[in-house]
This record gives sequence, C-alpha cells and structure tokens, in this order.
Amino acid sequence: MLHQYTLNISVLLFTFFLSTLINVSSGSTYKCNVGLTGVFPDPSGGVACSSDDGQQHECKYNSCFNNGHKWIPMKTCRVYGSAPNDPNISAQQCADYVWVNSNTFTCVNPGGKHYSCYGLTPATTPYMTCSNCQ
Repeated sequence: MLHQYTLNISVLLFTFFLSTLINVSSGSTYKCNVGLTGVFPDPSGGVACSSDDGQQHECKYNSCFNNGHKWIPMKTCRVYGSAPNDPNISAQQCADYVWVNSNTFTCVNPGGKHYSCYGLTPATTPYMTCSNCQ
C-alpha cells in the first residue's frame, strides 16, 4: 500500500514539474519590425523587441529568428556616420537593428560593425520574430 502512495506522489510531482517547465519556457510571440536591440555585447540577459504597436517586449534571444537566421537583410546600408549620399552602399545582415526615423534603420551586423540603412520602413523591411517574450 505504501508503494502505491509513493508511486502516486511521484507521478503528481513529475506532472507538476513538467507543467512548470512548460510554462517557464514559453511566452508570447512578437514581430520585431521596429527593432531588436540588446544583442551586443551579450544577449544572455534578453533582448528588447520593438513592434509597430508601440510596445517593447523583453524576449529570450534564443527564441528570435528570421527564416532560420539570427539576422535580417538590409540592402541600402552605409557605414555609421557616413553621409546619406555616400556612394559606398552595401547589403548587410543586421543582428541588432532599430528604426530611427521615417526612412532609416541603424544596424549592427554579426561582426559588430555599425551601419545606417536608408530608404526603409518597418512595413518594407524583413524582421525577426521572437516567440518567448514577456
């Protein structure tokens, strides 16, 4: 009889632990089309996902992707601090980005280099989606 109670208690504790684990590891999903910041220097404390609803959400970086990548493509980028008419335009893979005005994003590529990318809006730019946010 004691064995049966021990088994029941073990099953209940395991079920409780499993449900707690599931609740801890899941969160809300948001599209970070206005920005994703906090990737550099270390995203382990979480990243800030900004969406066009005006909200900023704290997310686990390991839940953020764009088509399986940890970056978004931007094509009209110049080295940060360059003039907007600088002819040296490049395509970048932006890991950390934020929309700063009507047509400009700032971008940090996976190598940590900073760029300004022009002629872009949150509506026309690919974005990361984070699935474990508060």
